[in-house]
Amino acid sequence: MALTRRILNNPVRTTLFFWLVVLQGLFASVAIAQESLKVNVLVADQGRAERSLAYRLSLDSLVRNVLPIDTVPESERRAVLRSAGDYVQSFRYRRPDPAALAGGLATAKSREPDATPSLLTVTFPAELAELIQAKLAPVQAEVPGEPEDQSILALIAVDQQGSQMLIGGKTGVKFQNRAMQLAAASDLELQFPRMDSADRDALSPADVLNDQRNALELAQQRYAVNSRLTAALIRLASGSWQSEWKFSRPGAADSTYRLTTSNLDEALVTVIGEISDARQNGSDGALDPIARYGAPVVPNGVALQIDNVNSLAHYHQVLELMQGIDAAAVPETVHADTVVFRIPDADPAVLEQKLAANQRFTPFVDSAGSTFGSAALSYRYNPR
Repeated sequence: MALTRRILNNPVRTTLFFWLVVLQGLFASVAIAQESLKVNVLVADQGRAERSLAYRLSLDSLVRNVLPIDTVPESERRAVLRSAGDYVQSFRYRRPDPAALAGGLATAKSREPDATPSLLTVTFPAELAELIQAKLAPVQAEVPGEPEDQSILALIAVDQQGSQMLIGGKTGVKFQNRAMQLAAASDLELQFPRMDSADRDALSPADVLNDQRNALELAQQRYAVNSRLTAALIRLASGSWQSEWKFSRPGAADSTYRLTTSNLDEALVTVIGEISDARQNGSDGALDPIARYGAPVVPNGVALQIDNVNSLAHYHQVLELMQGIDAAAVPETVHADTVVFRIPDADPAVLEQKLAANQRFTPFVDSAGSTFGSAALSYRYNPR
């Protein structure tokens, strides 16, 4: 108090004291502002739907990368993201910098070619973790262990020149984050296995690559989810990827997608978009993925039907064999375990001679009545 009186009795000291107080208040306000949690999200427009998706994406990013690791239990994460707007302190739109268009968080619509996006800055309070935990406490007490009925378990195996691995736990973290980010942008919940000792004992990469249904279903039961996405990813010598994806959900036929893409991000965007459309439109997943995403259909030439293509590994082997027989052969359609290739400008008699010499293909009569038309040659693949 004596020091304060001496300062106030001196005009110069009084002025200096005044500015000291003002500056201290200014620095304090800056520090408080810095404690706020801000996330930028690219949105297609300034409507409510895009803003709600941006809230979820930004909160999900904070939960995964900023907040303490146990802030949100995995079993409660979807519920927390559904109420993301409850935690938003403020938001502000602005014109995006060119750098923002190239990367970062973004809704699916904002990445469409004709979009004119805005950059939405979402601000959450510094005490976000405490607010979430306070809101979760009564929910956990009322419904302990509530299963994630809407979650999709992702069981994805990668084969790179014979080296195989399962994505989950600490393996393929960047791939996991990208997949979950794309899924969240389409309002889907994607969950990867923890890959703890129980997972490693129960599931191997070969189970996923060879579509061992019993092992896949047991893994799905362990995570108490109704929907499952399995994928076999094979890296080709050219650097591109062949992948086979199967989406299984209650009350619908499995959706199967066989893709050849220059990178895995392209495959993720395609498959997650199809899953989102299937859920929204009630589709049963009866698609023709090779025709839609594979090589373009060539209207002329010989149609060659190859039966007994039961896995992605078989598809990869048959594709290499066919391009060895005729480099112009392209996969046109796929149906169940059958692939139809189109060979433009081919002589059917010469083609049959080459197939017979290969000894990996046996001619057969399609008892189903030539699903692909009477003009197609029908052969059965004989894997070794």
